[in-house]
Amino acid sequence: AITALLQLQASQAFVIRDGKEVEVPVEQLVINDEVVVKPGQKVPVEKEIRYLQDYMDLQLLRKDEKYSVEFRHDESVKGFSIEPLLLIPLVENAFKHISHHPDRINFVKVDMRRSKGLHSEANGSLHFRVENSKEIQPTTEMHGGIGLQNVKRRLELLYPGKFELNIKDSSDIFLVQLNLQLS
Repeated sequence: AITALLQLQASQAFVIRDGKEVEVPVEQLVINDEVVVKPGQKVPVEKEIRYLQDYMDLQLLRKDEKYSVEFRHDESVKGFSIEPLLLIPLVENAFKHISHHPDRINFVKVDMRRSKGLHSEANGSLHFRVENSKEIQPTTEMHGGIGLQNVKRRLELLYPGKFELNIKDSSDIFLVQLNLQLS
């Protein structure tokens, strides 16, 4: 997980990733990975993880020390495929609505893990959680803007009856949990 951007130079970025200082070429922080896939084609989850990591690295470049960005994923999250760009809208939403408190840490936390499958779900389930701090506002709007509605609709089409999407919108934290049965 990246916890800090230490320094940005013309061609190199120094970040803390998984507790170690790492020098990363700036061009690697730019999301330019192939995203062209044929309809119905799934991508390895490892590619989706790299895409999420690159996106979060890029967002961290735009933030200062009052922002904490964490991305954790278990070693078990590998060896299976999912629909491309399925998870990124949830992470984008967290960065779009992150708080900007001057007196405390503003955060985005992303966690991925995989549970072992039982007889009916041989490949187990993917558990994806995105949590962000947000400004304290009266909740006059319903949670689930167009981006979240699109994610839910896409899940209904691509994983009918094989997902659970929970959204919790409290006064200062927004939390999205997706449990996806893998096939």
